[in-house]
Amino acid sequence: MALPKRRISRARAGYRSIREKLSKTELVACKTCGAKIRPHHLCPACGHYRGKQMLPGNSPAS
Repeated sequence: MALPKRRISRARAGYRSIREKLSKTELVACKTCGAKIRPHHLCPACGHYRGKQMLPGNSPAS
């Protein structure tokens, strides 16, 4: 296997690792009730997903 010719400095390693961190997930508004939800997820407030009722018994707050 290939081996590195030189040691990676702390600055270079830190610069690389700072870019690999997880970014914060942005929240979007539910199109039915307006609650803040994660993108591509079921709304826990009203039970809608992509305009369709997925959870029975929940109704929009409007």
